[in-house]
Amino acid sequence: MTFPGGTRLGPYEILTALGSGAMGDVYCARDTRLGRLVAIKILRTQSGLDLSRQALAEARAAGRLNHPNIATLYDVVEGMTTDGKDLGPVLVMEFVDGRPLTSLVAEGPMDVERVLGIGIQLADALAEAHRSGVIHRDVKPGNVMVTHGGTVKLLDLGVARVAADSSTTTRTAPEVLTGPGHAGTPAYMSPEQLTTQTADVQNDVYAAGVLLFELLTARRPFDAPDVLSLAIRATTAPTPLVSQFRPDVPAPIDDVVARAMAKDPKERFASAAELRAALVAVRGRAPGTRPAWLVWAGVAAAIAIGAVTWTMTRGEPHARAPIAILPAISQGDEVVEALGAGFVSTLADNLSSAPGLTIVLGSRLKPEFLLPSRDLAKAARDLGAGYAIDLQLSGTADRVRVNGTIVEAGRERPVWQGRHEGDAIEVNRWVADQIAGALEGIGILSRRPTPGERGRMRRVPTSVPGAFVAYAKGETRLETADSAPDRARAASTAIDAFNEAIRRDPSFALALAALSEACGRMYVYTRDAAWASCAHEKARLALEADPDSARVHLSVGLVHQRMGRIEDALREARQAVTLSPTSDDAHRLLGNVLSDRGDADGAVAELQRAIELRPDYWLNHSTLGFVQQRAGRYKLAVTAYRRAAELQPSAANYHRLGTALHLSGNVQEAIGNYKHAVELAQDPGAYSNLGFSYYSAGRYEEALAAWLESARLSQTPSPTTLRNLGDVYERLNQRDKSRESYTAARDGARRLLKVNPSDVNQIALIALCEAKLGNHAEAALRAAEALGLRPDDNTVLYKVAVVEALDGDKVHAIAHLKEALARGYPAAFARDDFDLQGLRNDPQFVSLVAARDD
Repeated sequence: MTFPGGTRLGPYEILTALGSGAMGDVYCARDTRLGRLVAIKILRTQSGLDLSRQALAEARAAGRLNHPNIATLYDVVEGMTTDGKDLGPVLVMEFVDGRPLTSLVAEGPMDVERVLGIGIQLADALAEAHRSGVIHRDVKPGNVMVTHGGTVKLLDLGVARVAADSSTTTRTAPEVLTGPGHAGTPAYMSPEQLTTQTADVQNDVYAAGVLLFELLTARRPFDAPDVLSLAIRATTAPTPLVSQFRPDVPAPIDDVVARAMAKDPKERFASAAELRAALVAVRGRAPGTRPAWLVWAGVAAAIAIGAVTWTMTRGEPHARAPIAILPAISQGDEVVEALGAGFVSTLADNLSSAPGLTIVLGSRLKPEFLLPSRDLAKAARDLGAGYAIDLQLSGTADRVRVNGTIVEAGRERPVWQGRHEGDAIEVNRWVADQIAGALEGIGILSRRPTPGERGRMRRVPTSVPGAFVAYAKGETRLETADSAPDRARAASTAIDAFNEAIRRDPSFALALAALSEACGRMYVYTRDAAWASCAHEKARLALEADPDSARVHLSVGLVHQRMGRIEDALREARQAVTLSPTSDDAHRLLGNVLSDRGDADGAVAELQRAIELRPDYWLNHSTLGFVQQRAGRYKLAVTAYRRAAELQPSAANYHRLGTALHLSGNVQEAIGNYKHAVELAQDPGAYSNLGFSYYSAGRYEEALAAWLESARLSQTPSPTTLRNLGDVYERLNQRDKSRESYTAARDGARRLLKVNPSDVNQIALIALCEAKLGNHAEAALRAAEALGLRPDDNTVLYKVAVVEALDGDKVHAIAHLKEALARGYPAAFARDDFDLQGLRNDPQFVSLVAARDD
């Protein structure tokens, strides 16, 4: 049955036919209720056959998935009719505007880097589906689309099961095999699936391996005229290697594809997440052998372009260590001083597109990096880099002079030098173009850049000089802020500068992204919802202005994370990693977001990858400590924080180390680190945790003093600090002040929820405050809400247990406390918590805290 344009199927109006396959016919339609385009697939089935409940449940489970690389299945409709005719099962899906991989395969073997990008996104989609218990069963080129922007979309997730359960026809052609217990396309089925018809996550991994093989070679590993012959070949013949047909494909990629297609499931990647990690690792190391070519064949000689001189020497390239971009040295007026930060920011964003290159930014807060006579080779070594880029500026705003140098760690003679002068835009264009070319000529890139990558390596973010100067001023202000109060003032000043840049050039994507990030910082400092709105709006505009900038996706992802929009943050972080796989910043953000989602192992893997890329950067180790601490792995958190404090002995790192020590039971050492932190900087967070240490030690007057100082230093005291004040006032028998503090904490948390309604920490805190104020019904509702959002979080479980204990519900309190302790919550905290006094005589409580007291 075919449907012409204009046909109505319930609320869907058919626009045009998209194609026909073995499973059914596909149409582009318009949802008349929402005004959006959808794809409708009408499955071929015998009239009157119902879908099984299990198949419908799986399809609808797939429909609940929210992932940038999965085409959403909106609905599965049974018995949808038009003109009284039974259509059988009808699937309503996201309409994807792009090309299927089948059409790309037909064009011949693909570029290795492009295949890796597709493979990483595909594996990411499968890993997300598998985490939700959904198996695809029919991964093949026809079920994978690539949008015009390069995003991979996996189609028909959960559909193969529907097709299998709704058909009684067994097809013997090698293209499709369906029927009771069957689903999929034999050419992409694993040997065990072909012989036993069972499907699990490893079958999807095998199919992804076959697809990668086909993209790289433009042929399938096994082909046969019928299913039986195909099954015999797939189970008995040796699995071919990609390198048999593509000798230029590097051995690591050959190995990954071969392992994905291993005949024995025990030798195959155990999950799509493992496959993705292997592809990311290969891409980050060097996803392509470097051919014996030299792009800049003539640049070894001096050339003159206007006022430019250029010289370069080339020996054997350094090992694939990162390249450091040092803070620019400026000797001139205020504008010239600011331009250095703008040049460095642009250069870092551009070089994130360079294949296989890891960028390290030297800090302007380190005095040794700001001397005109700085030792560049030593700076490279100190930053764990193989090379360092040095820019030194002089002149005036109208005529800027720049001297550029690239040195290799351990060698005195520069590998490249050049100079130029002109206005801000001319100099920025020269810096971008010449350094990109120099890096290609040195030979440290993993492969020859594609035309698109080469263009992105040389971008100038704006052609308006005044806009660039304003942007550079904002970047300079943010970069040089150190203490907490200064950071707030710096963000406010930077916002003015970024607004000026955007007024001059409304399409200036980097300025929009920087403004979004600065607004996000102001929200963190002030908790004013207006700043959150500003951050979201500027993030949207930045993405519209430049969807291909890793820096833009990184900044936008950070804003989403700060505002609690975790799925949005996850999408942007993954895109930043895809666009710049060797960016430790991107992997660090992705690790943070995965931790927010409760995926501790995935978060640790991303942070370890960030540390591999940039081992001597304190923030990577500090973030790993935070992720381990959040997962209840306190000793591992202490180890990571100690390393961060060694690399950067700052107040923030001593503060974090103190927190991990406190959680691991070492209260005295924790107090020492907190004291050291507040001596270095008047940080409200450090005072707050110092107060908690005193409180845990029964030193209530000292705890009160520390918490009052934390509240004084904060522009707006946090709800947590106010709740802590309520607790200490309670211990000091100042009941009126206690109730005032609990009420203020509850109201403050409610205000934060208006910005981020899914902030589970604020929801749990409201539950606690309501319980302490005697509002037990409201406390129970909030506790249930928090538990529904994060059922595996040990802190949430613990707070729920406290709410139940305060309400006299000992049975549930003990049950949730047991689970919180099993997930790593410190038993010592539970044992000494005054809010759990009602449980202390319960033998189960005594047993729980005693069992973990050692």
